Amino acid sequence: MIRVKICGITTIEDALFCIAEGVCALGFNFYRKSPRYIDPLKANEIIRQLPPFVSAVGLFVNEDINSVENIIKLSGIDTVQFHGDETADYCRHFKGIRIIKAFRIKKKDDMKIIFGYDVNGYLLDSYHPRLYGGTGLAFSWDILESLSNKDRIIVAGGIKPDNVANLLQNVTPYGIDICSGVEKKPGLKDKTKIKEMMKIVVSRNFCDA
Repeated sequence: MIRVKICGITTIEDALFCIAEGVCALGFNFYRKSPRYIDPLKANEIIRQLPPFVSAVGLFVNEDINSVENIIKLSGIDTVQFHGDETADYCRHFKGIRIIKAFRIKKKDDMKIIFGYDVNGYLLDSYHPRLYGGTGLAFSWDILESLSNKDRIIVAGGIKPDNVANLLQNVTPYGIDICSGVEKKPGLKDKTKIKEMMKIVVSRNFCDA
């Protein structure tokens, strides 16, 4: 089963709509330079209203360790996603919480670095020289064919209702992470696009069952 995470959640309305459509993880962006940034206390207000079996993921970019630990406590997230230049040693510091490490992929050789990280999930996103995710750009998904085990691979970057079927026909990752592809504007989700996206993913999951 392919799992779906929608990132850049800023309102309870969007959060509950995503869940009702079958999304199993919601992303809260704590990177202050992002247009989707959310205050940890506001994120906590949303997370406290979520039903069970929904994962709340906090996104960080090159954040100080003490700051990350404080935000984990304030927000109530159950998973951290490091989307910057964090090292394997940095990731190992965090105990008792699930860790996703994001990697910006430009070419096949970029895949080698992921094996040096002992984390719960590997998120593969599009390379951009200045931006850490949320670019709306897709990388060449053919690169993923070189991976023999995709059990913990999450694909991100430029996934939209009009290309997700193509992705899932060629690659079967653990999950997909969607942000700008289902937005009206940064931080505000488009319900029609979410419905379209989830209809395709659910159909694929049903076919694979």
